Amino acid sequence: GWNHAFEYETPEGLSVDMAQPETKIAIEVDGPSHYFKGTNGHLVVNGSTKFKARLLGRLGWTIVHVPYFEWGTLLDTATQDSYLRMKLR
Repeated sequence: GWNHAFEYETPEGLSVDMAQPETKIAIEVDGPSHYFKGTNGHLVVNGSTKFKARLLGRLGWTIVHVPYFEWGTLLDTATQDSYLRMKLR
């Protein structure tokens, strides 16, 4: 498994859904509030989500985003585990 902390707060005060502080890898589960509909009707990541990712990146973190619309299609634990392993490569 992937050893991690849930709801981790960085020393700078930023919170992430899951983190491995020693490697500075974070997983952010991006629910519907992280998106808005663009002019073409497609979902677009909102500004605050982009800003947080950019800030964490400047602090040396690698952010792995898990969009809710991808996660929702994974029907069992084995598929979810496989998806996360692929995202963490």
